[in-house]
Amino acid sequence: MKTVKTTKVILAAVIAAAILTGCSNSASNPVPSTTGPIGATADAGNKDTDANSEAGDTGASSDNAASSNVNTEQILSAMLKVSEIPSVVVKDKSELANYYDFPEKDIVSASFAVCGSGAYPDEAAVFEVVTNEKGEPSAEVLNDVTQSVLRRIQKRSEEFSTYTPDEMYKLDDSNLGQLGKKYIVYTALADNDGAFAAAKSLIESFDTASE
Repeated sequence: MKTVKTTKVILAAVIAAAILTGCSNSASNPVPSTTGPIGATADAGNKDTDANSEAGDTGASSDNAASSNVNTEQILSAMLKVSEIPSVVVKDKSELANYYDFPEKDIVSASFAVCGSGAYPDEAAVFEVVTNEKGEPSAEVLNDVTQSVLRRIQKRSEEFSTYTPDEMYKLDDSNLGQLGKKYIVYTALADNDGAFAAAKSLIESFDTASE
């Protein structure tokens, strides 16, 4: 799964989803692989936390424990150090349903951040998806999460195009992609490429150390 600029792939993603619906799990990913920004995490509780809070429990299930020492909260924190969100509020897996419509069973943990006042479209998210015994996610899971994020981007683009058109560049240039085998990362920030690169660097450093 390569990193993609979402404004260039929304139509293609809709077509891909239609094709995937008529097929069983495919060995190939429905979205580009292993180089791009996506997603964010938060702590395991139901409380909103400051973006600069220390990394904690990410709510990973015992059946799908993280295979490396990095977690979604740490990845999100690295992204937000590069590109801050005004009035930031950090959320976790327990609040996913209020923002994304993919099945909760698709992920182990999640951390994401939004502008608490709602005045800006800034958002960043990291999702750790479930994997099989080989540590690989299914095409169906990758598609579920990716399509959900694309729908959210499209909805927010419609909302902010008239509300704060000067801020639309954050959504127009947003990044969405798979990093490593199990993380999907999404950025709609002032510095999308910088934030995504920070996530990529952190994940790759842990992947390399665990080999």
